Amino acid sequence: MLDVLRRVTRPTPENQDTSSPEAVMRAVSNAHALATQVGGFGTTGLSAWIQNNVITIILLLIAATALWAGKNGNISKVVTIAACAVVGVTVLSLATTGAATDVGAWLVGLFRA
Repeated sequence: MLDVLRRVTRPTPENQDTSSPEAVMRAVSNAHALATQVGGFGTTGLSAWIQNNVITIILLLIAATALWAGKNGNISKVVTIAACAVVGVTVLSLATTGAATDVGAWLVGLFRA
């Protein structure tokens, strides 16, 4: 990839002037050529990162909210937020990993003789 970047952005006498519209068009064309060779434009990297880190993001938001409430002296609110966060993250993790069926089978197994 680095070789492609060097080849596309290599200075030549025709692209030394950056103030003309032609130079801007060449730069855009070079950027498009580079993106096409590397894999194209898109938001797949960002969406994959969000999907991989959704629980961490939720926990960080909950922690920031709890710290903000604790700063104001609402300790009972902090405890309530923390308890709700634990329950919510547990339900979210059960739903996303498919472990809910295993938990259901375990609960049914408790009542079987």
